[in-house]
Amino acid sequence: MKELIFKFLSKVSPKTVDEYIIRRWVKPLDLKDLNFAFVDSDGRAWYEWPEGLGINMKRLSRNLQAYEYLTARLSPEMFDAAVEDINKALAHGKVVEAGAILTRLKTLKDEVIPLDVLISLIATDLVREDETIDGDNAKIHQEKCDYLKTAIERGDSFFFRLTVVKDLSERFKISKDGWMTILKGFQEAVSEAKNERDILLSMNSDKE
Repeated sequence: MKELIFKFLSKVSPKTVDEYIIRRWVKPLDLKDLNFAFVDSDGRAWYEWPEGLGINMKRLSRNLQAYEYLTARLSPEMFDAAVEDINKALAHGKVVEAGAILTRLKTLKDEVIPLDVLISLIATDLVREDETIDGDNAKIHQEKCDYLKTAIERGDSFFFRLTVVKDLSERFKISKDGWMTILKGFQEAVSEAKNERDILLSMNSDKE
């Protein structure tokens, strides 16, 4: 991650760096510096970054991690669960079962768009009123991700008006219905993968 951030920063011209420092570090950023986006069902206001004002380094770091997963076409949720189950299988000498889990994970790369990565990118670009500008709170970040997934399920209009959503929709050619299709496919894949892992792990238990 350190190398990725350095490569990113090293491509920025000195003039851009000077302007960046003047905009970002002469005075601390506050919610008043951001653009109001919407109010959620709990009455909390969410904000987005104005055009020309890039997200700070901690949020950038989170986005770089997300792009790594997106480039690899891997879902962090499914990847973490699969790695845990592979380790459990190997710990019991179940090499075939571990291989089956890994093979299924590789297959999912071609079948499912990792929605959790896209949602994480969107959540990182949004600031909820009860979090700090640097966004260094994993619990709030997950709450934001969960809320945004629910917004897609409900077809909430505000979601599709968000700047970051419009940018991602244009970049990846995702329509409003497309977001819902991706969500449904992802949820089904997660459920199926969990069921398959449960069966393999139960087989491990039965053989012990």
